[in-house]
Amino acid sequence: MPNVQTKRKKKKNRKRKIRRAVTVLLLLIIAVVCLCLFTPFFNISSISVAGNEQVASEDILARCGILENTNIFRINKKASRASLESLAYLDTIKIKRKLPNKVVIEVTETTASLLFPFMTGYVVTDSTGKVLEQTTDAEAWDLPQILGAGIENAEISKKITVQDTVKFGIIVDSIRYLQEKELLPQIRECNFEDISNFRMKMRDGIEVIFGKIEDMDYKLKKLETVLPQVDKSEGSYLDLSTPAKAFYGRNEPEVPAASGEPGTTAEPQPDTNQPEGE
Repeated sequence: MPNVQTKRKKKKNRKRKIRRAVTVLLLLIIAVVCLCLFTPFFNISSISVAGNEQVASEDILARCGILENTNIFRINKKASRASLESLAYLDTIKIKRKLPNKVVIEVTETTASLLFPFMTGYVVTDSTGKVLEQTTDAEAWDLPQILGAGIENAEISKKITVQDTVKFGIIVDSIRYLQEKELLPQIRECNFEDISNFRMKMRDGIEVIFGKIEDMDYKLKKLETVLPQVDKSEGSYLDLSTPAKAFYGRNEPEVPAASGEPGTTAEPQPDTNQPEGE
């Protein structure tokens, strides 16, 4: 019996010690939390911005909603990021606490890459279709125009909404291929009205016919090989729609009407004097 009573007593003592330890730990935690939340030592003394070039630091600081002399642990980083996302040219946003009293806002920016006709003007977007601005002056932007996207709505700092999301996914993938090949700056227009007959016009004037949007890696490699060998002026074309072939030709100008007869336009013919892709 004495052994049983001794064991019970020891068990009660252990439980008592555990309760005391837990209580002390909770009190310490409460004390630390109070110290962090209420002492001026952790009041923000500076807020800095890093990684921005296009968006002014003043605009970021004004939009983030974080103020100096605020306790560093009381800032709502999620709400600040959501507010900063309304600045269209910001791509990624990180808000970091630098204890004891500094905050750093690290951002990366996106760039204007594409121009989509929309309503009576144009929508300026990055390469993913995120709306950066709206404009009526396409020439001022000097960006490739993307035709055939079927835009339904365009809201600043959000991706454009389209009638056919599957088609738009194909458009975005095609643009990504062109971007990876560093071809976007050379392009005046991409026409996706008929995705089974995709074509684009280069800034020099030559039209490139891809046909179906498939085997784009191969077609773009063929384009890189053949394009330097041909005349790229207005009216010329390069047809890459036939597998393993690249046909070059020129669209014939209109023939003047004779003795009152209506003018005619010749059909495009391959130029046999120009190189054909292997």
